[in-house]
Amino acid sequence: MRHAMQVKFLVLAIAALLSSPLTSQAVPLGFYNITGNNPGDAAIGEAQLWVEVMKAGSEEQPQASFTFHNDGPKACSIADVYFDDGNLLGIASIINGPGVSFSQNASPPNLPGWDLLDPDFETTEGFLADSDPPVQPNGVNPGEQLTVVFDLQPGSTFLDVLNALISADLRIGIHVQGYDSEGSESFVNTEPLCIDLDEDGYGDPASEHCDYPDLDCDDSNPDVNPGATEICNGIDDNCDGVTDDVDEDFDGYVAETCGGDDCDDNRSDVNPGVTEGCCVAANCFDKIDNDCDGLIDQAEQGCLEWCMPMEASTVGTPTGSGSRHMNYFAFLVIPLGAILIWRGKRRRG
Repeated sequence: MRHAMQVKFLVLAIAALLSSPLTSQAVPLGFYNITGNNPGDAAIGEAQLWVEVMKAGSEEQPQASFTFHNDGPKACSIADVYFDDGNLLGIASIINGPGVSFSQNASPPNLPGWDLLDPDFETTEGFLADSDPPVQPNGVNPGEQLTVVFDLQPGSTFLDVLNALISADLRIGIHVQGYDSEGSESFVNTEPLCIDLDEDGYGDPASEHCDYPDLDCDDSNPDVNPGATEICNGIDDNCDGVTDDVDEDFDGYVAETCGGDDCDDNRSDVNPGVTEGCCVAANCFDKIDNDCDGLIDQAEQGCLEWCMPMEASTVGTPTGSGSRHMNYFAFLVIPLGAILIWRGKRRRG
């Protein structure tokens, strides 16, 4: 009967892999010891045992997979796995890695040490599996893994599973044997080591098992993360700690439309730090408010003093008003022009 059940699960596992490939999102969880039979054995289990939770199935039949890992190198073997409540519907398949042989149901029928927790760990009916005899060799030993795939309750999603793990409405227990001490220990999952609830590729990077590049400052909104583009919406879109600091031309000034003082955020040569006037002649005749002070070309005081056209100057006025700098320019240009005219007349003569 047990062999027939194994064959059934193997067929279901193959079907699941062919029709419902797992997504790239993975959430690792560690384990903490609850029995404390041997402090050394407890430390070994906490150091090298963990479970990876992944989205599986399809939109029509959402699933969640739980892959149990034993990173080694110390001797120990996950012999039983238990699930306490949550929004899981039932075991869809058991996928045994090389050297591992598990089947549904387990003995004992509840996690040893279940009553040491508050609330008690109560294995949901049918939500358990254990290694086939011989127990320790067929368990999850160093370098091996086991995957248990669950169907989800109608209307539930993978996000609901993650939230249940965070709130401890869903708990995972393992019973571990095969220690050198010949003892055994029970463990329950810790809170998720890293999660990406909005599936935008950013989450909590505080784990060696996480590969998120940066911390997501709002894991409920996929449009908010360190890789997003900041827009004017009252939200810190790119998680840099500043709201609406839009600077599309990268000139160091925030766009006026976002409350800044850059009057043209599409041009890096237009911002309050640009000098308009003072013999930067191009700025005085380009019909652009280069320094974002609201004045354009000849309306700019700097342009009036340095770059105003000759006919608008007051060269030679008794009061000396107007552009004294253009006066200096005139004293140089007018004699030079006279010389050029005189030389031209001599050549023609």
